[in-house]
Amino acid sequence: EYGGLIESLEPSTANNNVTLSGYTWRGLLTQKVVAPPTDMEHVVLNGELNTVIGQLISGKFDGLYKASAEDSRITLSGYEVPRFVTLYDAIMGFLSANGQGLEIKYIEPNNTDVGYVGLRAIPITDWSEELEYSRDGNINFRIKDDRSGVNHLVCAGEGQNNERTRLDLYIQEDGSIGENKFYTGLAEREALYTANSADAEELLEGGTKRLQELRGKQEFEVTIEEYDVNLGDIVGGREEITGIYVQKPIIRKIINLENGVVKISYETKGDDQ
Repeated sequence: EYGGLIESLEPSTANNNVTLSGYTWRGLLTQKVVAPPTDMEHVVLNGELNTVIGQLISGKFDGLYKASAEDSRITLSGYEVPRFVTLYDAIMGFLSANGQGLEIKYIEPNNTDVGYVGLRAIPITDWSEELEYSRDGNINFRIKDDRSGVNHLVCAGEGQNNERTRLDLYIQEDGSIGENKFYTGLAEREALYTANSADAEELLEGGTKRLQELRGKQEFEVTIEEYDVNLGDIVGGREEITGIYVQKPIIRKIINLENGVVKISYETKGDDQ
């Protein structure tokens, strides 16, 4: 998956560096929008996963992207794509719903100078069941379990005094956000969110977003030296002293090439608890 399109050039005479930047192959998929036809509410997908991916990318990348002809053995039937999402979100939506990830590889047939970007649905692997992520191996991790954040957000919207729109949002035991209180007493941490012109629907949307920002965070950083983990795969770690256990999907792979040596680090999906 290494690579992408270089679309920005930034030379610096101060340090004799030239910075090249642009979207990765995966990032380019976020630069297209899947919009339904004017006479339909949604784009509806039917067929084998790789075939559907091919249909969605058709005509969008001048032939640079190609979907695999391999049979994933999974078929969509009447799957509705949310309105006006990115091409990437559309693809990941139906793949994730079927336990699949997206493999992206730049391929140059027969060592030619002209290649293409291959897309293929692949099963998500739960590495936390197979590997022991400990300090004794080639897998190291850092865990931060911060529960000092806000778990009760008082949301105040339009209106005055007793007529003012109010909504109370709470962090639930499973980490979701709801309108029923779970944390009480010493464990309850409160804050105020004010949106003077917001009605009930807007208050719910804005308040939920704000509570996500203020809540406690559970961070998990992992460095894996001998295993090639795909985006979407699940990794986990247990810290022996505290007993904290974390299980999260990989959302980003960072490639560092220095003096001919490639090092890969991973980022996991943040903030659940």
